[in-house]
Amino acid sequence: MLGPAACRRHPLRTRACRALVAVTAVGAVASSAVAASRLQGSAAAWAHCPRARLRPLSWNRQCRGTLARRSARSETRLSSSTNDDAGTVHPLPQLRRGAAVLSMAAAVLAVFGVAGGRAKAEQMPELSPKREVDIYFGVGNFNHLQHEFVMKEAVDLGRRGGDITSYTGFAGGLEVGELDRICYRDIPGFPNYARLGHCQVVSMSIPEARLPDFVTVFLDEVAKRKLAEKGNQYRPVIGIKKGVKAPLFPVIEQAGQGRWRFTPGQGNDSDVFGKDEVYVYDSRLFPCRPAELYNQFADDLPEQFTIDYKQLEKVLSGIGYVTGNSCP
Repeated sequence: MLGPAACRRHPLRTRACRALVAVTAVGAVASSAVAASRLQGSAAAWAHCPRARLRPLSWNRQCRGTLARRSARSETRLSSSTNDDAGTVHPLPQLRRGAAVLSMAAAVLAVFGVAGGRAKAEQMPELSPKREVDIYFGVGNFNHLQHEFVMKEAVDLGRRGGDITSYTGFAGGLEVGELDRICYRDIPGFPNYARLGHCQVVSMSIPEARLPDFVTVFLDEVAKRKLAEKGNQYRPVIGIKKGVKAPLFPVIEQAGQGRWRFTPGQGNDSDVFGKDEVYVYDSRLFPCRPAELYNQFADDLPEQFTIDYKQLEKVLSGIGYVTGNSCP
């Protein structure tokens, strides 16, 4: 449980701290009022002490006796005034003040609870069904992942042919080859993506309102990654503008349902196979560079896809959406 010591270090960081500070303030005010009333009573009795000006109260035996007698008479009158006809003793005024303090504290907690919940809700951005977000996902072999997202676009978004946006590429490394190229095949003289610290990804443009659904599909694929796809080039990644500071990042976190840890990608990151962890890259610093045409809408052997699916490569290259990267 969060205690006052932690709140003194970070008094306004959490809703619990804010509530604790407020309750403490309410209690302090009430305690001050009680102390003031007692002080006034003592001052009044001291003013009637015949030798008040001669010595301090603690030194004057006669004054101490006077105050004791006056206090006893006050308590007798208070006890008699708090008995009803049935002989039931009502709470003392101090108890009434304590109950009032508790009521005020409960009200403060309720206010902070409502305000805190409202602030948390306000942190989630409003998702537009018309505004689109550019994002890429990567885990395992990108041929299989591309097929999953193309099917998602077709079924959920009603896209066909040239409307499909999912294409394969490479991202997440700190280096690139000449002419900003990254190649799939490891051939001497050509910049191989794995050697340069990149991984296989699939980039797309989707409506903001459907982002949680696509993130869920991706996380399901992360959980199902095969042992044969263990390695840095198959690590799980998400690329979005501004990375973990993106306005839509809370949506990604919420889609993870608390299971997944989203770590800011630094580039050339190591694999996290077997862990519930995903790297999140700032796509401005780690953009997706397209893969070769033969890696677009291809089979994930031994898994083979339909002819209609594989013909999307000609459709999208014909309109210039996917292009080659001059790699062999």
